[in-house]
Amino acid sequence: MIGLHEKFQMSLGRIIELQEKEENLARAQALIARLRAENNVLKEDKKCILSFIDSLKQHIS
Repeated sequence: MIGLHEKFQMSLGRIIELQEKEENLARAQALIARLRAENNVLKEDKKCILSFIDSLKQHIS
């Protein structure tokens, strides 16, 4: 039979495991947010470059 001490140890281990998972989730969410922001910047850069290329094409024609 499992004693109170063993139950407490198991519960404490589970709490620590859940805290680690929450920390990993928070890091993953922060990474996703940074990647989305970077992606938006890259999309804007792409628009600027394509616009510049179009204006060069018109200037050459």
